[in-house]
Amino acid sequence: MIFFRWIFGLPFAALITAGLFMLMAALIDRPSVDLAQPQENAKIQILAQKRTPLDPLTTKPKELAKDPPETIIPSAPPQGIPKGVPVGPPKKTNPVDLGRDRGQISTPVIKHAPPYPEACRGRAAEGSVLVQFDVTPEGGVVNIQILQSDDSCFNRTVRKTVSKWKYPPAYRNGRPITRYGVMERFSFQLTD
Repeated sequence: MIFFRWIFGLPFAALITAGLFMLMAALIDRPSVDLAQPQENAKIQILAQKRTPLDPLTTKPKELAKDPPETIIPSAPPQGIPKGVPVGPPKKTNPVDLGRDRGQISTPVIKHAPPYPEACRGRAAEGSVLVQFDVTPEGGVVNIQILQSDDSCFNRTVRKTVSKWKYPPAYRNGRPITRYGVMERFSFQLTD
């Protein structure tokens, strides 16, 4: 079988190659434009034409007097928002001085509620998730751990949401500190 391919393929390939060489030779021998004779150049104007200024009192804007059409945006269908997490713009808080003891952890400056996961919606899953994390001196959330979860399909969305939270810096004796073991509980329930 391979022998027949070589017998028929090799002459065919040689014929194609010879044809290409002849085509290239014909293109090279083609008469070209004589570069010694100057040709008419295209006229290009790069400066803008001077325009007469418009009098704003006598000229009327075209189509600007019409009001734009009213755009109606339908409201989104309700989604399962976890209970216990406030929804809305973040509140501005001041730095917390924890003094000698840990004291109470302040609320985050940026705190979003985790969305109800679509994977859980198909199963109609409900439940709560207890998460623990550390807050860096800059206010970022690190070392996120799920301590308790009624359904594992909520874990990923909780981790992703909590990682975006920002806390105000906490100070002890005038120095920013890391807060360890901050806990939050999220409840996921389907709404009708």
